[in-house]
Amino acid sequence: MAEPDRRTVTAPALIVSGTEDLGRPPAWSDELFDGIPDARLLRYKQGHSPVLEAPALVVPFVLDFLTT
Repeated sequence: MAEPDRRTVTAPALIVSGTEDLGRPPAWSDELFDGIPDARLLRYKQGHSPVLEAPALVVPFVLDFLTT
């Protein structure tokens, strides 16, 4: 299957990534970020689920993203 053309994404995109994620390493989120126009990337020193592992760090940024 061909890779989707991420450049066609027109919706706001927030990519949340953990530096210690073994299932989806940072290079994967970098590829998403580089391919989606105007995307935002948040990277934390967490594993696969930064929102669950460090909600006090992540949630304020997610709320800001959703309200701006």
